[in-house]
Amino acid sequence: MSLVTTRRRRRTTRRLAVGSLAAAVGLGLLASPASAAPSTTLVYSTDGGATWTTSPVVGSGQQVLVRQYFNNDTAAPISGTSLSTSLPTGFTLVAGSTRLCLNPGTTTVTSPTAELACNTDAGQSGPINEAAVWTGGTLTISPTAGVYGQPVGATSGILAAGKKRYVNLHECTYRNSGNAELFTTLVPVSNVGGVFSSGTNTSNTADAALNCGPGTGAYTVDAATSGVANLPTLGQRYLSLQQCSYNAGPPVDAYSNFIDVAGTALDAGTTTTNTAPAGPTCGPGAVGRSFVAVNSGVANLDLLNNRYVNLHDCDYNNTGRVGGIDNYTNLVDIANSGTLFDAGTNASTAPDAALICGPGGPNDYDFFAPNSGLLVLDTLDTARGQGFVQFAMTAPTTATPLTVQQTGSLTCAGNPTTTGTISVAPIVGIPLANPTTLGIAAAALAMVGAATILSGRRRRRTRTA
Repeated sequence: MSLVTTRRRRRTTRRLAVGSLAAAVGLGLLASPASAAPSTTLVYSTDGGATWTTSPVVGSGQQVLVRQYFNNDTAAPISGTSLSTSLPTGFTLVAGSTRLCLNPGTTTVTSPTAELACNTDAGQSGPINEAAVWTGGTLTISPTAGVYGQPVGATSGILAAGKKRYVNLHECTYRNSGNAELFTTLVPVSNVGGVFSSGTNTSNTADAALNCGPGTGAYTVDAATSGVANLPTLGQRYLSLQQCSYNAGPPVDAYSNFIDVAGTALDAGTTTTNTAPAGPTCGPGAVGRSFVAVNSGVANLDLLNNRYVNLHDCDYNNTGRVGGIDNYTNLVDIANSGTLFDAGTNASTAPDAALICGPGGPNDYDFFAPNSGLLVLDTLDTARGQGFVQFAMTAPTTATPLTVQQTGSLTCAGNPTTTGTISVAPIVGIPLANPTTLGIAAAALAMVGAATILSGRRRRRTRTA
């Protein structure tokens, strides 16, 4: 075997080894398992936000949009966090351009989703206070500044956990055909094999149809007082669960409502919001059914700091009612009879294990376990913890090509950082790219060259003669 052949085989073997290594990396065979950890990324747009890149080419004096993304893919909010970056050398901030937005579902930040909740949206905190978050050319801002009801000048704050997009409350009301009594539930209950259960859930889609058990015997679903409320969670700090109670009679029929139903007379103001109302917003009642303030109330459940919504649906049964049994439903703390009818509904970092209801008692309304139930709603979605701070900056004017880098950081566990590279194109004095101009210049040079050659030949002939 020749030396040349041996060398060729060695080169081929090395190429195959390198190719196999590259393929393994491409397939992720050599990658270590990913673990949840907050991250940050810088991206840029030179076309007003139509497209985004991590390494833009910017013209001299051109404005460029900057987004510094954050992503919390962990299972809980993180307190005491900040986003920080500085303007690259020569760049200047466009005043009033700073805003902060939640952008869930954006796993590829150069192709972001259109779903946004920004500080200037209705119900959010308003324009960012640039005097508070910018010091010279350095930005330091909370990842929730101006959203979730947080201050617009906050330099440190909560890095929110990802949330499912909706809390879908299914209010199922059953009417007793024998005595017109109304009985309401928002959770699954055990009575009669679950025929009075509700489909309340958390989801990234809004439920279009009401999901209720069929009822049984004289109790059937009452469409007029049942319904589903799709409560958006994006950028909303509180689930404000509002209970509005109404009495009909005699004989007494205590009925509780939690959402908007047909008409407005019996409507309840349950909503997601960035303010915590002190009391419920309730319809005035209707003919034959009057509003009862002492049996009404509100539970403001903090979604920003808590993963779970624990709904404690407590039913009270009056067996001494003239004309048959009356069921009264309670999910919140109320003023009537101290704590005897209070429910343990709350938001927490942990799921509740047991139903909490007051014992009831006065006026023959006793706690009735079969029509009661606990529903734990998990609001977490680790794929929806993204957002960004955005601002506009103006590139410097340069006569020569310029390349600068920008660094951003997220202060939290691990202190992740990000770097972007920006190329600034030089300013051009006289445009030479016009084909007509270039053609004329080339022709002129060719004529000058031909004349020079002809002149040289004539001189040689003259000398020879």
